[in-house]
Amino acid sequence: MSDLRGGSDGSVGRLQERADKRKKFYQKSEEKIHAKELEQTQAKSKGEENNPATWKSVSEECAGYMREFLTDLAYCSNVEVVAREATA
Repeated sequence: MSDLRGGSDGSVGRLQERADKRKKFYQKSEEKIHAKELEQTQAKSKGEENNPATWKSVSEECAGYMREFLTDLAYCSNVEVVAREATA
């Protein structure tokens, strides 16, 4: 019972050591959980931003750039290259 009461045979040191190990274990567990949540959040946001079906409209400040990009000859050239690569 000296382990629980902290006798003079060094049991206090063992109790503290076990408490420190538990603390480290729980800290690592929390870090892993946080990292996993962050990874899931990033994957979700990346999926949403790359999914044009979720885009409702183009903001006014981007409309001019989008119009210019979609009607530019370079865009047509890029579409042709992508189509050619996709069927190759």
